[in-house]
Amino acid sequence: MEFGGRDSLTKFYKEKQFTKMITDEITRAKRYGRSFSMMFIETETEPADPKNLLRYPMLRHCSKVIRELIRKVDIPGRMGDKLILGLPELGNDSAKKMAERILGELGNVEFTNDGLALRIMGKIGIAVYPESGESAELLIKAAEKALGDHPVQSQGK
Repeated sequence: MEFGGRDSLTKFYKEKQFTKMITDEITRAKRYGRSFSMMFIETETEPADPKNLLRYPMLRHCSKVIRELIRKVDIPGRMGDKLILGLPELGNDSAKKMAERILGELGNVEFTNDGLALRIMGKIGIAVYPESGESAELLIKAAEKALGDHPVQSQGK
């Protein structure tokens, strides 16, 4: 089921709607000389879930935690098993602080499924307009690439 271009599991925007909204936001950032950051969020459970049986409950849980932390102007999206955020008027330093807050909260909130208590670990790739790209597609690719190159990561506890 679709909720105005939103994913029914996470209530985040689906890829097509997300990309349109990001494109509009980049236009605004360009016009007014403002910052814009993008986060690509990848999560996993500890202990590991090798069969991916918890993928959907974990995505639902993570999206709920993230929705409570982001601002009303932020743009949450889902692309496959990854969550992505558009962050209007946030530069690199502020986006890193937000990423650390998100990862800290995900790691602090116990995720239970069928009586099994799990800890969520994650990493976040960040891209910043215009340094990382000047289109939604380029920023998304840059944020995804940053997951492997220089991510903000959960710290083991």
